[in-house]
Amino acid sequence: TSNFELSGITMYPNPSNGVVNINFNDSDELDAVVYDLQGRRVLNKTLTQNANTFDVSSFASGAYLVKLTNKDNQTVTKQLIVE
Repeated sequence: TSNFELSGITMYPNPSNGVVNINFNDSDELDAVVYDLQGRRVLNKTLTQNANTFDVSSFASGAYLVKLTNKDNQTVTKQLIVE
């Protein structure tokens, strides 16, 4: 397990039907890419603060993967459920 995975990334509420919050302890920015289970990119956003939000209310219900990448090219992937 890398230090990046342990750096306190939280994503809530999960499941969500509106706004999702992503918080992380690292002061560096993260690139967040959301994919559906067919591998299509549905959202791409740079996260620049310790607390970030994005709107998933227009997403179809189901599971998504949120891939977070830091400036050192370390990645962590979290599953997001949209209701």
